[in-house]
Amino acid sequence: MKFFILLLFALPQTAFAHCPMELNVDGKSYCSEITWLDGDKKVQGKLEPTTELSPQLVLMGEIPQKWVYSRAEFSFWEKGDASHTPQIIDNLRIFPYMHMENGHHHSTSYEYAWLNETAEISAVALQEMRGCWSFRWTKENHDTLEDSEFLMNIEGYNNLSDEKNSEMSDFCTSVGSGGGHGGHHHNH
Repeated sequence: MKFFILLLFALPQTAFAHCPMELNVDGKSYCSEITWLDGDKKVQGKLEPTTELSPQLVLMGEIPQKWVYSRAEFSFWEKGDASHTPQIIDNLRIFPYMHMENGHHHSTSYEYAWLNETAEISAVALQEMRGCWSFRWTKENHDTLEDSEFLMNIEGYNNLSDEKNSEMSDFCTSVGSGGGHGGHHHNH
């Protein structure tokens, strides 16, 4: 037992550094964490804040005036940095991506910007369909599966029941939605 306790003290703190999502960009390893924000609704063609926490799934047949557009911010830090010193990664872009059961995968409209030391994605209409939404990252100017890397599946929609969220998660796992399940996939 003493050996185990000594071993714990001997390990560097970086061995226990928190890294919810790992990405390798230009040969350097980073960690990322998502913070979901309150969504937006369109009022007379302009996005206005709501008090409905993202992610929100736009249900089939729902009229656009009721849609809640999801928003999130991503923070980045170098892997192994236990203090999570914020990093801005040049030309990195995160985008929403639908992995369709029928193979017709696609992105959707969204806005993306670096605000201070975090990246914010907003105005995302995560429309319900036979597929699974995820976030992918790229340094390219287009949102394609081939030129991007999986970051995380989007799960836990705040406007759905636990049962419906569980069904969707099981479905996404069964169709292999582009990079694993959950928000803790590591890319190497």
